[in-house]
Amino acid sequence: MRDGDVKAAIEVLKLVLLAYPDSADANENLADAYLKDGQKGLARQHAEKALTMLDAHTVAASSWSDTEEYRGEIRRGAEKVLKKLNQKPQ
Repeated sequence: MRDGDVKAAIEVLKLVLLAYPDSADANENLADAYLKDGQKGLARQHAEKALTMLDAHTVAASSWSDTEEYRGEIRRGAEKVLKKLNQKPQ
């Protein structure tokens, strides 16, 4: 995504989510990619899923980290996606 190839990033992130279906981090990253690609419905779906997973506290936030700081980072990312989706066009 950093190189501007959002379509390829989405495909990679879908594989990450396939490998880690219970990862709030993976859902938040995919939500951000979908938002950048203009796929608003999928962006909302994955951002909301990330927040739901964080709120449930039933699994680790990520496959590699589950600190409160990292949970906060994931939460801020998902909320940022939802905020952008809820903005009225000017």
